[in-house]
Amino acid sequence: MPLSAGTSLATSNNERLAGPRRWRPFAVSAACFVLGVVIFGIQIETLEEDGLSSYENGLLLWDFLVGFVAVIAVGPMSRAGRWNYLLLLASAVSAFATPAAMVAVVRLGGLRRRRDDVAVLALLVATGLVQTALTEQRLSLDWSTLLWSLIMVPIGYAFLAWGRSRAERAELLASWKAQAIAAQRERAAIEREHAALARSKQIDAERARSEERTAIARDMHDSLSHHLSLIAMHAGALAYREDLSPEQMRATARTLRDAAGTANTELREVLSALRSPTPDARPLPSARDVLTLVEDARAQGRLVTVNFEGLEETDLGTLTGTNGAAVHRIVSELVVNAGKHAPDAPLALTFRRDEDALVVVSTNPTAASSEALSTGLGLVGVGERVRLLGGTMNRRETPGYFTVEVGIPWRS
Repeated sequence: MPLSAGTSLATSNNERLAGPRRWRPFAVSAACFVLGVVIFGIQIETLEEDGLSSYENGLLLWDFLVGFVAVIAVGPMSRAGRWNYLLLLASAVSAFATPAAMVAVVRLGGLRRRRDDVAVLALLVATGLVQTALTEQRLSLDWSTLLWSLIMVPIGYAFLAWGRSRAERAELLASWKAQAIAAQRERAAIEREHAALARSKQIDAERARSEERTAIARDMHDSLSHHLSLIAMHAGALAYREDLSPEQMRATARTLRDAAGTANTELREVLSALRSPTPDARPLPSARDVLTLVEDARAQGRLVTVNFEGLEETDLGTLTGTNGAAVHRIVSELVVNAGKHAPDAPLALTFRRDEDALVVVSTNPTAASSEALSTGLGLVGVGERVRLLGGTMNRRETPGYFTVEVGIPWRS
């Protein structure tokens, strides 16, 4: 149950109990008044039978007035604590106040203190002696008076035990109520924590999907940029080469068709992957496919040389997973970038093993001018991919040459 529901339930219970509690002091005073009138009437009848008319002159009025004040005050004094001793003292001079005094004894028993219990029992005996002395107009300590006073001890103890029991029951109910409220709050806190955890998991899942889409978009840019650059380069050759034979023109047209078809296929596969996952998805390219890129570039008339320092050609096959795919994408972008800016210049690729890293160095002469359209994001994408893998990238221009050096952690 949520905390708000538990709080509203406790509030509704308190509202239902507020009415009876509000009228309880008036009910207690009314009951004590009725019982006091009965006791007062019995006392008057007893006095008339004994012929003690002297008591009627002033003490009866005093008895009634003190008792009336006591029974009126007993209701509002429910939380007065030790002030209830005043009601007990009032019963010493007023039989009318006896019911109010018994209610006070119950309340004093609720204090659950031994010294208060002893004081109450002693006052009950004393008030009995005082009331007898006032009634008989003399102080008598005969056996009947003492016996009546001592009878008040077990009666008073019974009322004290009743008050103690009521206090313990109220304390137990309050403890149960506090435990119930604490349990409701704890349950509400757990539910809030579970909801926050679910939201966090949902946010993490959305972030992972977004990052994956970004990675797919980068891969799409790298791959499509390579094929589109080939198309642009060969189309440009057809535009200004007038010495091509019909066979060469047909070969160039076939190259354009194949590059466009490959680009279209890759674009369709990437868009399908973005829409929904497929169980037969094409595996990621690896570093061992780098030489295929070189052969494709050579087949298109590019002059590309490859050198290995500190490793063999077959060692590239051990670099798999994300880093292997990254090497393939990076080399593809380096080849495309060199073809854009210096299409007729030779390109030198060097693969070097440097402790726990694979270093790829691309060097090509800079062209005097280039009409290739470029967004400039190719090498930026290479730098971002290398950074995410924990590698480094440096590019520098020297007189007549442009060099890009990429270092990627070697993870087999």
